[in-house]
Amino acid sequence: MGRIIFDIVIEKTESVMKKSERIVWSQAVIDTALNNTDIQKQLAKMGLTKEQLLGGKALVEEVLRLEAIQSKELGDRFDATDELNTIRDQAKELFAKHVADARHALRNQRGHWEALGLDGKRKNDLFEWVAQADKFYNNIAPVLPLLKKYSISETEVSEARALIVRVMDAYNARNKEASEAKTATQQRNIALEALDAWMKRFTQTAKLAFADAPEYLEILGIKKKKTA
Repeated sequence: MGRIIFDIVIEKTESVMKKSERIVWSQAVIDTALNNTDIQKQLAKMGLTKEQLLGGKALVEEVLRLEAIQSKELGDRFDATDELNTIRDQAKELFAKHVADARHALRNQRGHWEALGLDGKRKNDLFEWVAQADKFYNNIAPVLPLLKKYSISETEVSEARALIVRVMDAYNARNKEASEAKTATQQRNIALEALDAWMKRFTQTAKLAFADAPEYLEILGIKKKKTA
């Protein structure tokens, strides 16, 4: 299986490879050079020493390390987003029930209607929705006796308030994870750019070193451009 993947990568060395392919290809090329003394000797004549090859290998390892971190951070961001959506759905459902019950119980009572913000639709924007919910629950105490027959108790109101707090906590946690995922991606990309630059110099050197021995370029997985 590994050889099949390597062959596919070799075929695309003259075209733009995907990020994951570039990493796999770079790792394979450098490892091949490090495991072949004939290749090392010829590269050394061009000024590319074993120590420099090990430096390239270190770049690959750094990219792989940062790739793993980035994947974890992306996973954490997805988990945090799912948590936010779950809690928000719970809070929206309970708030919608309370608003519907209040509208029924307080019909024709314009003062309470205005105080609770019962006119209009509930907002989709998170901050606007929280503002509506805060207005409703901050002013609900005077009318709770009228709402008890709809099973809106102080306990249920406290539950709704707690859910709103959890929504904001989940929102902040999601933003934190999103920021960390962005930073991890940027760090991975910087490391990959450094590896790409190193590999560009390596391939240029290898093509010069093995201009008269193209079989070694094939061993390395580097395609030599055809001449007219």
